[in-house]
Amino acid sequence: MELSDLPTGFAVEPESSNNNNPKVTSKNPKCATFVHVANLTAAPGSKASAHIAFSAGQSGPFIDESLDALGGAAAVSALQSTLRRAASACDQVAVTVPGAGTSTMTVRIVNPPKYGADPLAIRLTASGGPLDGMELMMVSTGVADTVLALNFIAATADDVDGATSVSVDKATSVLGADSTATS
Repeated sequence: MELSDLPTGFAVEPESSNNNNPKVTSKNPKCATFVHVANLTAAPGSKASAHIAFSAGQSGPFIDESLDALGGAAAVSALQSTLRRAASACDQVAVTVPGAGTSTMTVRIVNPPKYGADPLAIRLTASGGPLDGMELMMVSTGVADTVLALNFIAATADDVDGATSVSVDKATSVLGADSTATS
């Protein structure tokens, strides 16, 4: 996705160090896989990665996009299955946002945007603490041998659907993927 693909008011965010990224933790052993994957900067097994982040101002929405080439559609499907199982097993995590604090967030698989292959959406919702009411939507889907992941904060359903559609279309075009296999 590029800045020109987004509505007026969005800007590209500068690359941040890993120390500024939100951190997911849990003492529940059932959440170990979800916590591990949520804290990665690239998909497991990634051969090549690309990342860009956008915001529409201090209050958002915020959109973080990453593409990871995994070397085959089977690897993408396996990653999606692993993430789906991990999210299903984990009911809540603690999320720490540097400078804002830590809150407990519920983890729920929700109806994903219907773009790409084997789409998945996970919503994390803070209840209590300094992040009370914050929602983080994690969307991932396959485009040929690549997993496309989008994270949204303070985004509407239309923001999530629109950005996912644009990202899948753009990735399909750039990767030369068969659009009938990814839509």
